[in-house]
Amino acid sequence: MQIELNLLRNSINDERCRIDNAVGAVAGITAASPLASAAKSTFFVVGYRKFVHPTTPKQGPRMHYGSFKEILNKRFTQYFPHEHVDRYPGDPSARGSYSGKVAKGTLTPTGVGTGASTLSPHQYQYLVDDIKVVAGLLAEVDLHCARRTFGGRRSVSDENVEWNQDLAKLGHAIHAVEDYFVHSNYIELALCGWPGGAKYLPDPSFRLDAAYSETPTEIVKKRLRRFDGEDKPNLSPEPNVVTGYFDFVDTFFSLRHVQEGLFGETGGGGGDEAEPWRRLLHMVIQAIHEQTRLQPSVTMAQTRKIANAELLNQAANGKPEPKKAANELLHECPSEIRERFLDAAAQFSVRAPGSVVSLYSAFETLVEFADNLNEPVKWISRLIGPVTSKALTFLTKWLTDRLRRSVDESLGRTRVGSHSLLAKDYAWHDSGREEIDGLYELAKSLAKAVHWYILFTKTRWSRPAPIPAARTFAGDEGVFNTVEVHHYIDWLELLECFLRNPHGAPGPCGTPWWQNIVKHGHTNMQAMMSLVSIAPPPHQYRYVTEADVKQLIAEAAQLNKTSEAFYNSDPAVAEVLATEQSCAPAGR
Repeated sequence: MQIELNLLRNSINDERCRIDNAVGAVAGITAASPLASAAKSTFFVVGYRKFVHPTTPKQGPRMHYGSFKEILNKRFTQYFPHEHVDRYPGDPSARGSYSGKVAKGTLTPTGVGTGASTLSPHQYQYLVDDIKVVAGLLAEVDLHCARRTFGGRRSVSDENVEWNQDLAKLGHAIHAVEDYFVHSNYIELALCGWPGGAKYLPDPSFRLDAAYSETPTEIVKKRLRRFDGEDKPNLSPEPNVVTGYFDFVDTFFSLRHVQEGLFGETGGGGGDEAEPWRRLLHMVIQAIHEQTRLQPSVTMAQTRKIANAELLNQAANGKPEPKKAANELLHECPSEIRERFLDAAAQFSVRAPGSVVSLYSAFETLVEFADNLNEPVKWISRLIGPVTSKALTFLTKWLTDRLRRSVDESLGRTRVGSHSLLAKDYAWHDSGREEIDGLYELAKSLAKAVHWYILFTKTRWSRPAPIPAARTFAGDEGVFNTVEVHHYIDWLELLECFLRNPHGAPGPCGTPWWQNIVKHGHTNMQAMMSLVSIAPPPHQYRYVTEADVKQLIAEAAQLNKTSEAFYNSDPAVAEVLATEQSCAPAGR
């Protein structure tokens, strides 16, 4: 018995050391930013293959290469919570209760919004601020791009970098709208506060697999509990719309998605146009590790030399998919893409003197650890592998139950208030997952409906509103000319019409817009609005002047800067940024 307990203790210590080494490598490297640099090189290459590379060698690029580079360099910077409408991490009462304040009403004036009037239930103040930033982006695109493009003032050219930048801003704004619905408790609030919503909620009899201690129904209930702090019971109901906070634990659960974005989907197959390049990168990195595993350290020059040799080897001798991908990199794309590919492979494989792991192996370890958080049963089974005595069989169940409970409460996906709990676009386990994914589909339908309405509104410049004007010469008083007038609209009011608590205030008379989307399965506002008998128009434009639009753009831009500065002034974030800046002169 004592021998086997020692074996178990040694197994746990080995596992702890392995995780500590991985965390130490990534944490130390993250501060100096090689992880960000390697990821950016990889996404640059993958993005080129997905959006720019010609479909066939005889065709031209699908997107202007210069525009692609400009967008990636300007948009691929750092994480800011407000860009994804995430809740600020940490205790809600910290830093002036920034993430703990509930908004009183809308920013839009009384008459079209709530103005100074109280709206209850509503949503948190940080969401109101984030929505204004998004409205500013939409107003900017509308003023500088949509008006000229759809109003016939300029031709569309993919070589126009400014036009592509405007499209990137539009995508940025629409992504935030999607996150509002898919990463919040909006759909749960909507269904649970609606008498007809019960049939769309999970069946109480369903359970997820053994990795979770809660049923889908219990998970939904957790999404409707208020987050008061990590050391608080968090049992009070949450009537207001809120998104999840994204902290270090949530980063672990995102690692699998990041890994697939960098190195391809596990098991091969599937994926987009760039998937063969991702898998080729994975193969090159594995070749570097195989050839350098016995060396005490590995330099950038060494890893890059091996990466180049392996790329040439795959182009000449590889299997069909990696061979084709390697030849595309060598012969069909700008040399800069090939160099960035080699940089990425080398950066992930460098191992400093005294380090037992490379960035890639540390990343793989942490992904495995994240998977173990989801499935502690498998982790425990591996840990007790050295233990063979039947007398210790009880240990398996005891450790598994204790660990699962601890993981769920402290490190699991179902922590109250966390991004991992509230985000509905994360995969769940197969057993019973359709019960959770059903809510994702409903939330996504709401987001798509608002997406359609935003784009429909952008294209209004090609549908000028006709105003009848009588002709002035005698005898033709009954004949009219048509004067075309383009109207500016209040984008903040438009967003605040849809991005608010589903039960906070009555909309136009009739069935609320979101109920029609849920009941009739429509995925765009057009389909819903066509059923005038059941769906009166959910929104009427509020027209404003050009000066009003420019004022909104300026205020939203300033709010965006303030939000960035507030996040970067967080002591933990500021420490990382200071370390990055001090390491930059020495090279990353």
